[in-house]
Amino acid sequence: MSYQPEERYWTDYLRIALPIAGLLLLLGVFWYWASSFIGDDTNDPGLGTQVAVVETPITAPTQTATVGAAVNIEAVNTVAPTQEPTQQAAAPTATTGSSTESGTGTDDGFAEGDKVVVNDNDVNLRADASTSSDIVEVLTNGSELTILSSTPQEDEDYIWWNVRTTEGNEGWVVSQYLQASGT
Repeated sequence: MSYQPEERYWTDYLRIALPIAGLLLLLGVFWYWASSFIGDDTNDPGLGTQVAVVETPITAPTQTATVGAAVNIEAVNTVAPTQEPTQQAAAPTATTGSSTESGTGTDDGFAEGDKVVVNDNDVNLRADASTSSDIVEVLTNGSELTILSSTPQEDEDYIWWNVRTTEGNEGWVVSQYLQASGT
């Protein structure tokens, strides 16, 4: 079959165009595949892996931090006698019977109206004598407090004292963080 050059059929154009389109498509797929191995310098966040870092402060007054603080209290209890024996000896509690350290002469350790100081940082002043109660204030080392009741409460294996801060906030503090004031 013979035909004139001005009489081309559309299939003639397809025989030329399809191999070129297929080659371009193959090169594009290869480029995409190779760039995933080599990396991309365009800093396009849509092609790479993204990592997000979330920081949560430990001192945030949440229920989780309160439970963590209770665990830290136990850890301090087991380590503190070997590291700081003078600090622990100065902290009177109802179970040790160290009544002469506060100068009151009672078996409870502190009397109503006694001045005490906090002997550690980030000590929680709580609304009730429990680690699950609300935090009224976070006390720092050296904060001065006044004992409101000469009878401590025992809860969750801790001895709690009812105290008032110099700002007037009232609450409960664990006895191991209190010591008699030098004044």
